[in-house]
Order: sequence, then C-alpha cells, then structure tokens
Amino acid sequence: MAIDDRLATPDVFVLWALRQRLNGTAECAGLVSMGFRRVLGPVHAEPALAAFEAANRVLTDHGLRRLWLLPPSCGRITHDEVCLLSLCSATQSGSNANARRQAGALVGPVWSPFLFASLERLTCVFARRSLRFSSTAAALRRAFH
Repeated sequence: MAIDDRLATPDVFVLWALRQRLNGTAECAGLVSMGFRRVLGPVHAEPALAAFEAANRVLTDHGLRRLWLLPPSCGRITHDEVCLLSLCSATQSGSNANARRQAGALVGPVWSPFLFASLERLTCVFARRSLRFSSTAAALRRAFH
C-alpha cells in the first residue's frame, strides 16, 4: 500500500523513525534524535525520544515475531507498519482497550502494558504539540483484514 497525504505528519514521522531504528543500525540514533528535535522542538524531543526508544526496546526484545518494515525512504507501507501506526492512533485517542489488544498482538500479554505505556507517553508529547495521529491508520489496518 502506498503512503500518501492521508497520513498525518506524526504518522509519517513515527513511521520514518521506526524504520530508521528497527531496520537501521546504531548510527541511525543520531539521525532519529535530530528528527525528534526538529519535529517536536528541543523541550519536547527528549521525553518523546525516551518513550520512543522504550517502545523500540520492547518491540525488539519481546516481540512475538520480527516486524516487517520497509526501508526508511520507501513510499509504501506494510501490514506491520499499519499495525504500529494504528496502535499509536488508538493510544493517543484514548481507545485504551483497543490499544492494549493491539499491543498484546505484537508483544504478548506480559509485555503489552510496557509497550502501551511507552506509546502513551510518546503520543501525549505529540498531542501537547497539537500533532494528532490520523485515524486513517486505523482505516488502513482494517483494509488488511
């Protein structure tokens, strides 16, 4: 599926950052950090980056399977990427039961509270900056089922 203007800025940015960190190397950390500072500003970047990295650690260390992510510059989106964006959208919108279910599908019941909490902190920072994840991610997720 192609990425287009149906995705909001937070969706595109988090997708890029996820691809950098989960498909990339340790050298990508500086690039991701700089991206957070530019998108969120210096005051908000640090807490958002810490929450983002915590979510990445849970996904990497405790994921039920390896996620299929495309290269950072690719204009298409995978099912796993849609799931992650949908999870961010559900978390930010307060659809906690839905978000917890989606987190459990990615990391299992033991680690889902940790993934949910990390993404809740991340999406709250975006909300404080008036950056809302699109509900389109949820619609894209439904298209795969």
